[in-house]
Amino acid sequence: MNFIYTSEFKIALNEIKNFIALDSPNKAIKFRDELYEKIYGLDFMPKRCRKSTLANDESIRDLIFKGYIIVFKIQNNTIKVLYIYKENEPKMIF
Repeated sequence: MNFIYTSEFKIALNEIKNFIALDSPNKAIKFRDELYEKIYGLDFMPKRCRKSTLANDESIRDLIFKGYIIVFKIQNNTIKVLYIYKENEPKMIF
């Protein structure tokens, strides 16, 4: 399975890491590493994640990780990671 990350995801993740790093740079690195590990785990059965609440599309799914929602799209042999947001934050509509 191939993984593609949108610029929106990268920017949002960078903002989250910077916020965590204010408290602890090591925690920010650990968060990032664990998040990518969880994303790469989608390689096996990506449809096990719930259908996204932001789109009326079966191929768009939500991965939940430490209070964050990672929105991704399943496209053939590719997982396109679209966005990450905190559960109680404003959301992008896809």
